[in-house]
Amino acid sequence: MGPTASGKTAMAVQWVQQFPLEIINVDSAQVYRGMDIGSGKLDKATLARAPHRLIDLCDPAEPYSAAQFVEDAHREMALIWMQGKTPLLVGGTMLYFKALLQGMSALPSANKAIREEIQAMADQQGWPAVHKALAVVDKESADRLHPNDQQRIQRALEVYRITGEPMSHHLGRPQNPFPYPALTLAIAPRD
Repeated sequence: MGPTASGKTAMAVQWVQQFPLEIINVDSAQVYRGMDIGSGKLDKATLARAPHRLIDLCDPAEPYSAAQFVEDAHREMALIWMQGKTPLLVGGTMLYFKALLQGMSALPSANKAIREEIQAMADQQGWPAVHKALAVVDKESADRLHPNDQQRIQRALEVYRITGEPMSHHLGRPQNPFPYPALTLAIAPRD
């Protein structure tokens, strides 16, 4: 893992050619088809020498979450181990690494009707008012969110309305941490 242009991919490509490894992409932009410019996605020749799993999975109009990444990564790791190789996870999306290694909180799926209700409230009263409504039921989440952070305010209020519990309670209970031994290497950019 490491920031853009730190040499992660070059090192991974070299290792795959020397050791029984297979690469799993851990980059939130590279999962999207067509996002080739600005994402650091490899050229076809390099991908032929060192295939990367979890690249070009979905259309940019489709949502792809950290939870979906964890599910996909576990599936790909199992397939790699069945081939007698070791998975090498390479990328810079720290949220994906964190979700995979530490587990994720069990949150309910989105509820379209509740989201529409919250959006209607925001349309009528503004997002700062929705933020205040969140503070009444989940002060901890409201305190960490800016009053204009529409997406996160909506999700926190949605979780409360679905479960009757503040989102902050759910976030304190991560589920399914990484069940395998792992060596984590972070690469810093070269000068």
